[in-house]
Amino acid sequence: MHGCAGAGQRLGKKEGPTNEFGTLCNEYGLHLKRQNKPQEAMRLFIRAQDIWSRVWGQNHLMVANALLNLCTVCYAVGSLQQAYDYAEQAKEIRRDAVGPNHPLYAEALVNLAAVELARDRGGRMRKEADQQLWQGIGIFERTRGGQHPDTLWARSFVGDEDKDFSDEDADEDDAGNVLEGAGDAE
Repeated sequence: MHGCAGAGQRLGKKEGPTNEFGTLCNEYGLHLKRQNKPQEAMRLFIRAQDIWSRVWGQNHLMVANALLNLCTVCYAVGSLQQAYDYAEQAKEIRRDAVGPNHPLYAEALVNLAAVELARDRGGRMRKEADQQLWQGIGIFERTRGGQHPDTLWARSFVGDEDKDFSDEDADEDDAGNVLEGAGDAE
């Protein structure tokens, strides 16, 4: 049967989902997350991560975007260990891809720190999370400025005892800022 489609093949089928389909999955996942449908959003973010890993490789920035979106959904539903794992992977990918002084790396640092702070384990873990948070804030301030939404978002995770009240930016209310806004990797 020369020239016929064999078992497991479909006529006209390409090699698998495309980057564009991964983007659609990610974008619709963000929509579902905003609609308070975390399980459906998580499935789409996992699908986007899988597609982008196959299309671009596991250490691509698009994979890190999907991982950070998974982090935010896990955080929102209280799966803090899973959120931490996703944030840690995204941080490593972004650090390797763009370096330690880039806003994309800062976003990953702030997400990781926010998850660790929510875990409220204290001690060395709290100190490391505070350091990561301030490192991320510093990167945002240097690259985007003190009034940029990303900088203000990062500052929203600073506890009242750590805030510098002489700075107008830092006087933000924590309500509703939990891994929202700038933390969505689009």
